[in-house]
Amino acid sequence: MRNLYLVVAILGFVLPYYFFVSFLVENGLDLRLLFSQLFANHISTFFAVDLIITAIVFLIFVVREAGGYGMRNWWVYIVATLAVGPSLALPLFLYFREPRIKALASGASQ
Repeated sequence: MRNLYLVVAILGFVLPYYFFVSFLVENGLDLRLLFSQLFANHISTFFAVDLIITAIVFLIFVVREAGGYGMRNWWVYIVATLAVGPSLALPLFLYFREPRIKALASGASQ
């Protein structure tokens, strides 16, 4: 399962950035146009708001969960969320959390 998380994290970086870079090549860093297109209609606003709420919930989850498992460098997942989004940050977090869960489980079972 851990390898699947890594594959999804890579896809979660490559696919969104493909579209973002395409936008930048075509329009430059035109933030007004970016937000105009992001909230252009009800369905795009639906996805944008859903993603923003998901990112906020994930950030709260990461801080609590990483602390509970003693994961260092938890700030990396916050940067990944802000730089790309939950599509990268969540599977990346799960990839690095899994060994901590196994280590704690094997230590508790002894």
